[in-house]
Amino acid sequence: MLYGIAVLKWDKKYGMKIEASFPESLEITDQMMKQIYTNHEFEEEAGFLALSIQELNIATFYTGTDSEYYIVAVLSIDEISEDYEDILSDTVRLIMANLKGKRYATNLPLYYNQIASYPKMNEEQKLALILLDPVKKMIIDRLIEDGTVSKSELSAWLKDRFGSEYIDMDSIINSLLRNKILREETLEMMTSSSIFLIGDVFVTRLPPKTSIAMVKAMSSLESSIVKNYLDDVQTFFEKYSPNPEDQEEILKIITDMDAFDLIERLRRAPIGSKSKIYSKIYNQVSNFNDLLTRLWEAQVITVLKNKKGEEYLFLKSDISVQYVFPEYLIDKIRHLYYDGAKSDEILIEHLRILKDRYYDYKKGR
Repeated sequence: MLYGIAVLKWDKKYGMKIEASFPESLEITDQMMKQIYTNHEFEEEAGFLALSIQELNIATFYTGTDSEYYIVAVLSIDEISEDYEDILSDTVRLIMANLKGKRYATNLPLYYNQIASYPKMNEEQKLALILLDPVKKMIIDRLIEDGTVSKSELSAWLKDRFGSEYIDMDSIINSLLRNKILREETLEMMTSSSIFLIGDVFVTRLPPKTSIAMVKAMSSLESSIVKNYLDDVQTFFEKYSPNPEDQEEILKIITDMDAFDLIERLRRAPIGSKSKIYSKIYNQVSNFNDLLTRLWEAQVITVLKNKKGEEYLFLKSDISVQYVFPEYLIDKIRHLYYDGAKSDEILIEHLRILKDRYYDYKKGR
C-alpha cells in the first residue's frame, strides 16, 4: 500500500528538509532522507529511483540541481516501486508548477489518491492518462504530423511552448517509450538521437454490444423498457459525431476509478435500483448520485423506469481507449519522401522500425 507522499528539499545550510507531506501521520526519518539524498547524488542526474529503506519500498523523483526537490512515495515492502514511476513523474510536474507559496500543499491529498490508484488501473486507463497529460499529448500530436524529430529539437520546441515550467524531458520520453508510443534511436548521421512515432491511442464510443445482448435475453425486464433502451442506443449513435471535447470527457471518465467500475458492471448487465448490487455500490461510492448525474449528462448511461417505478441503470454508450498501430504513417512517410522534408536515411529507418513494431503488435506485444 501507499503509506504517504512527501516533498523534500535540499538546503545547503541545513541539509534535507521536509517541505510538506500527507497524511500527517507519515514518518520520514533522518536515515530515510540521508539515503534518498545519497542515492540521487550517486546517480548525478535528475530522475526516478526505486529504493528499499527500513522495511519500506521508496519511489523517489529528484528534480535536479536547479531546484533540488525530491518527491517521495513511501510504500509497503510488497509494493513494486517501479510501478509508480510514470504517475510520480507526472505528479512532480504538478508540484513544481505550484511551488510559489507552497500552493501544491493543499493538493497533496488529491495527488496521494491519484498515486494510490495508479497501480490498480488497467492498460486502458493508463493509456487515457497519457492523453490527459498536456506535454505527452503535445509530443504525440507533433509526431503524428512529422513522424520523427530529433530529441534536441523536440526539447527546444517544448521549452518554447512551456517557457520556464518544469519539464523533465527524459522522464516524459521514457514513459512514452515504455508504453510503446515512441522509439528512440541513435543514427550515425545525426548529432542527436531521433524520436520515432510507433504507436497511437484511439479514443471513441462504441455500441454496448454485450449489454444489448444481455438485455434482450433478460426475461425479468419489461418489453417496454427493453424497447426504450434499444431506441436510446440507436438514436444516440445515429447522431454521434466524435470531437475533441467528447474525447477529453471520455478520458476523464475512464480514469475515474468509481466511474470505470460502474461502467464495467453495466457492460455485463443493467442494474436495478432495488437490487443488492445497487445498494452495495451506493454504500461504497461517495457522492454516488453525483456520479450518476455526470455519466447521464455525458450520455454514457441511461436511466429507465418500469411500471412499478423501479429505476434501472443501462449502459447507453460504451467508451474505449485503445493502443493502435499507426498505419497512417506509411502515407505520411511517402509524402515526406516526395516533399524532400526528411532525409532518405531517416525515412528508411522509420519504415524499418514500423515494420518491426507491426510484427510485435500483431503478436500482442
